[in-house]
Amino acid sequence: MNFKLLTKRSKSKEKPDKLLFLHRSNAIYTSAFSTLTTGDWLQDSIIGFYFDYLEEIFKLENSNIFLFQPSVIHLIANTSDIEDARDSLPAEIQSKDYLFLPTNNGDVFNTDGSHWSLLVYDCRNNIFRYYDSMCNSNFYSTKLMVERICKLLNKSKTNLVIEKCEQQPNDFDCGVYILIYTKMLIQRLLAQADYERLLYTSSHQSGYNEELSYSDSCEDPNRNEGLNQHIKLSNLNFSEEELWNIETLDTTSSKKRKKISKIIASFAKNNQ
Repeated sequence: MNFKLLTKRSKSKEKPDKLLFLHRSNAIYTSAFSTLTTGDWLQDSIIGFYFDYLEEIFKLENSNIFLFQPSVIHLIANTSDIEDARDSLPAEIQSKDYLFLPTNNGDVFNTDGSHWSLLVYDCRNNIFRYYDSMCNSNFYSTKLMVERICKLLNKSKTNLVIEKCEQQPNDFDCGVYILIYTKMLIQRLLAQADYERLLYTSSHQSGYNEELSYSDSCEDPNRNEGLNQHIKLSNLNFSEEELWNIETLDTTSSKKRKKISKIIASFAKNNQ
């Protein structure tokens, strides 16, 4: 009888998963942080943390934009009774014009899922805008999410638009892409809101001045949050396509990973 002798190799001891810091409802562990540096799928806590970070630097609590946490979206997507999720909806969404929903294809058996996409509800126009960096592969999960959100918001009819967006060149950057999409859209929507506000103010002044100060937020944790720029009022206005089209990104996924890594490292250092 011929046989092959197999020898067992001892596994190297894995480093314990260390809590770096707790930010609002998101606990950032070393395992989650490593997904940024190893080119792996991003964990929910990284996406949730970055959404919180964007909310803070852009002061979204005073805006018409609301960012949902992945944990809330997962609850809405997988609860057996949609009415049970109604209490999880923050009261402030009633006064918001744009709701950002990070959506994945996870379920009750596989909470992590395998793909992230972004869904934006444009409340003004009753339109759900769907951004998918991998050929609309999350469309089924997105349709289910639209149906559930409509029930929670008591909307009998709506529209779902597949928006144009840059596609990822690999199978692991979907989470990074929705973070890039989100930041770009926030910047545009805030600029558009400033345009409408300043246009209204200027129209009620005796002298119309197209040169106005505009404040944009900076992501570098080592610099001040506000970066004042003097730009023309007309440059804040977007056409419908310019506002929602993201076929060209303003950064790469690798640069975004490095930037978020620096932000998290800075938070971890400050929380020691």
